[in-house]
Amino acid sequence: MAVTQTGVRLTLPLKNKRLLTTPPALISDYANPGQVLADGTGGSEIVTPLLATPGYAVALSPNNVVLIQTQNSAEYGFTSLGGIYGAIRIRGGGVFRLSFPESFNANQIDEDGIVVEAQYGAGTQYIQGTVIVSQQ
Repeated sequence: MAVTQTGVRLTLPLKNKRLLTTPPALISDYANPGQVLADGTGGSEIVTPLLATPGYAVALSPNNVVLIQTQNSAEYGFTSLGGIYGAIRIRGGGVFRLSFPESFNANQIDEDGIVVEAQYGAGTQYIQGTVIVSQQ
């Protein structure tokens, strides 16, 4: 079982079986209160508060699957573990914002089919979350 969360997999089914043609932009300029970088690459863990969530990129896979994943293996992955040695991890979760092209209409999403999953390791384990759709 993998212990580092390395991404989020978001399935966005569109009505009329349309496909997304452009991935959304990933904006990582946010952080949770208490979110920290745990850097153990220098031999002992150094903890630094974060104001953003670094180390992630976005990709679009077939069937409207949006992947937000670490860019370099598990580096910058999310963990709850302490005493990080030989790696860089983030504790306290992370915050991402997706910005879709102006031509994208959120009303096209089939809300009943949305799936959000936490990715662990190198995509070897996924844990499905609960989706709550709120009209704001």
